[in-house]
Amino acid sequence: MNLSRMYWRRHKNRAVMLVMTIVVSTMAMTMGTFMARSQSQTAVQEKLDETGEYDLVVPDISEKDWQFVQRFSKVDKAECILNGGSCRTGENDEVPFGTLNGKDTQKLFHYEPEQGGRYPELSGEIAGYKSIFQQMGVAAVVGNKLELELTDVAGHSLGKQEFRIVGVLNDQRKRADNVQRTIDPVEAGWEDDQEFSNIPKLFVSRKDLPEGYTMTGMIRCRQDYSVYDVEKKLKQRKILVAESNRLSELGSLVSVNNEKMIQKELYEKAHLSYGDFYSAYAVPCFYLVIFIVSFCAIYGIAADVLMERQHQMGLLRSIGMSDRKVRKMLVREFGIFGLSGVAGGYLLGTGGYILLLHLINRYSSVRIYSAFHAHVIARAISVDPYVYPWLLGGLFCLIPVVIVLLRQRGYFPLELLYPEKNKKSNMRHRLGRGIRNPINKLLSKIIGENVGIAVILILTTWSLVFGCLFTMAKSKEDNTFAVEDLGKAASVDADYYAVKDMQSTNIANVQYNRHNEGITQKDYITLKNMKAVSSGIALTKMPGIKVLYRKKDMTDQLQKALKPLNIMNNMDEDLMDLYEKSDRTIGYLEGEILYQAPAVAVSDTMLSGKNVEVVSGKIDTEALNEGTQILVAEYQADTKNPYKAGDKVTLTDEVITDQRTEEYDFSQNVMPKWEKPSFTYYLRNDSSKKGYPGYAFGKRKDQQVTVGAVVRIKDSTLRTELYAKSSVWNDRNTKTISPGFNLICTENAVKKWGYPDQTYTDVYFKLKANAARKDVDAFEVAWYQIVGKSGKSMDGVSRRDVLQRIRRGEQANLSIFAIMICLVVITGMFGLINGYLFAARRNESEFQLLRAIGISRKRLFVLCMKKKLVLPVCAVVTSILPVIIFDKTRLYAKHYAFDLDHNTYTTLKSGKNVICWQARFPWYIELFGQPVVLVAVIALLLMTGMNLLVGYVQLKELKKQSIVEGIRNDEF
Repeated sequence: MNLSRMYWRRHKNRAVMLVMTIVVSTMAMTMGTFMARSQSQTAVQEKLDETGEYDLVVPDISEKDWQFVQRFSKVDKAECILNGGSCRTGENDEVPFGTLNGKDTQKLFHYEPEQGGRYPELSGEIAGYKSIFQQMGVAAVVGNKLELELTDVAGHSLGKQEFRIVGVLNDQRKRADNVQRTIDPVEAGWEDDQEFSNIPKLFVSRKDLPEGYTMTGMIRCRQDYSVYDVEKKLKQRKILVAESNRLSELGSLVSVNNEKMIQKELYEKAHLSYGDFYSAYAVPCFYLVIFIVSFCAIYGIAADVLMERQHQMGLLRSIGMSDRKVRKMLVREFGIFGLSGVAGGYLLGTGGYILLLHLINRYSSVRIYSAFHAHVIARAISVDPYVYPWLLGGLFCLIPVVIVLLRQRGYFPLELLYPEKNKKSNMRHRLGRGIRNPINKLLSKIIGENVGIAVILILTTWSLVFGCLFTMAKSKEDNTFAVEDLGKAASVDADYYAVKDMQSTNIANVQYNRHNEGITQKDYITLKNMKAVSSGIALTKMPGIKVLYRKKDMTDQLQKALKPLNIMNNMDEDLMDLYEKSDRTIGYLEGEILYQAPAVAVSDTMLSGKNVEVVSGKIDTEALNEGTQILVAEYQADTKNPYKAGDKVTLTDEVITDQRTEEYDFSQNVMPKWEKPSFTYYLRNDSSKKGYPGYAFGKRKDQQVTVGAVVRIKDSTLRTELYAKSSVWNDRNTKTISPGFNLICTENAVKKWGYPDQTYTDVYFKLKANAARKDVDAFEVAWYQIVGKSGKSMDGVSRRDVLQRIRRGEQANLSIFAIMICLVVITGMFGLINGYLFAARRNESEFQLLRAIGISRKRLFVLCMKKKLVLPVCAVVTSILPVIIFDKTRLYAKHYAFDLDHNTYTTLKSGKNVICWQARFPWYIELFGQPVVLVAVIALLLMTGMNLLVGYVQLKELKKQSIVEGIRNDEF
């Protein structure tokens, strides 16, 4: 031990570098593993934000039933939401409000406000969903104030009250669907006309709750009892009850079978999961790179140390110490360094993770949950951060030393005492072949032929390039809807736009209702006249408008051109009797054919000469406003437009005069109670001849018009805004028809015709580039107010909000992937430092010999630095290999899993759902869709700079030594 202590005291720098390499490697693995578990925990918490920590929800529960629930032995936890009634601002729709009474209720409800927020505790405080605040015309920011008109549960007005926002629930994590807690009566299986108090969307303090409130119970079942059993028992007592799907959503994360819906079974089977994306792919790859880089660095140090101590080992062997004891002594030395380094690295990694988590949650819009005290499901789908860093840290410390010691086996003490006699060649032989050759051989040995340095640099570069591309691709995939919104906003040059979801208003085949939903002309003018607005466009898409012909009146050419737009193309043959009887009830006769050519109503000012090029005919604004003429707009050079100026056209639509039916939401596939069946229809291929009730709504309304002109839209932005597809599907039912032309009329014409399309379905606003912030904020307040009251089929998009969502998605990916990449680069840099320092140390005598025979320091320095440029170039060029391999694997996995239909689960006896690896592979990540060349160039600059910097430090140390010192330097 004295010899060991003496050696390491003399080589303190080497000891420090060894420990630092172990510390950095272990720290990197620790931070990466904790971050991966945080992502898993975040995924679980976001699922619980959708479902709550409860299994069943019971609206308007009586005090007697609530006492039964609390005493029920199969219930683990039960808390109540207090429903205060509804509230609104101005003309907005009413929103339910209530109270989460106490911390236990808030914990079971499980929807934590954004950073810096909380649920109300004092009078005048309010919390709620971000989108609800926006609809009410107030920015969802803690501290903002709003005035609400309150109504109690009985419908009595409570007057107005001012509230201050103290908490915001971010329900806009997903572009496709805001994450709000609600009860769906259809999904719950209740009667269509069942009245109940829905889950509140705004929350006030207990002090602001009016008298006469109702209670909504939240029930979490005991872990060893089925949710179905508890639900069945409650229904026997005639209690309204709905599932929250908590266990189903958590089960979707682990892919295990839980048919009985028992929490205990789910948690016990959770360990059978494949693991989430991070545990299955990101962390193993991260570990592999860190392990190899660390192995190379530690192996270089261990080999260098043992090579220098061969004389010492030979001396110990000569005085009687066994080879085993010598190896044991060396293993003990490295074991001490390894244990110290792993322990220090783990502590630093844990501390670094805590600091990083705090910074991310404090200074970014991303919410990352702590990995400590993680949920059972999060622990099951993630790598254990308390075990793997220690295990792998010990392995990459032990394995290099063992390999080096095994290579030393079989040497006799004399061979260890005089290792120079075992060399295959001597310095004179190498110098005798000229100066140029030994210089290149030396430089190759220091840089090119040092396998450890090459492996470290190549792996670090590959990780950097692949990781950056993967991070960008995954961020793009996670933000698909937001990117689409941003792309549309850019294509129409709009900062704000709202578009009506026509499919949700579809009643039957090419028949629509809910025309009351949309932006009114008054609201549009209000927005357009605001200070921040530069320009605005509003139009009305009319998917219900059809062109009517009698077959005998059509030419063959016209039939051929319009055939793809025939609404009968949408028909299911088995339901043909339903369609025909529906048409007869509405008023269409046998032999009449309906074609859905896309139609748009616009302001006559949009049809000015600067926007429109007339192909044939003439634009008569007066005739257009009177409704006697329409325009046909062509959008493609090879359009199949069958119309020319002067053609007579019959337009038709079904008009529903009953206001309740016109405003009824048919999207749930349930007929209104007040409407009676119009006829009985029969399925074509049903041998039982069973009759079914059939409904038809509205009556036909025709309008004779003339094609005044055929035009083309010159302005590209306007062309994009006016372009519309038909409501008819193609022959493969994969998408709707795009005929390349559409019909254009004016807003005044629609009013003249008496069609119900009176509101704008599409509005676009461009703001002034130099608009004052207060003016932009004022516009946004009005925007959300108007869109919020325009109906649930209207989807408003703010470019500012979209960019915020994209940034949030990018930050969520960066929080794990970018951190892992940085940790790999830092570890690789330490590996390079070790590799170069010890390569130089092994060859310093040769370096000084070259100087002794006349090679100047400057020339050696320049040649060495030139050599250091070669390896980064090779590393970057070859970094395309993992990208290509991933892309080929991705395409194969997608083909095998989906084209060949191998994407179904098989349940084993253990309850594990098994599916092929191809279906689990991230085939949706497209690396070649990212800027590969740009990433490679940046990686080349970064890695070249790092390589030159590390190499410069190494060569600077060699330049300090004199020739004699370098040649005669004999390490202890």
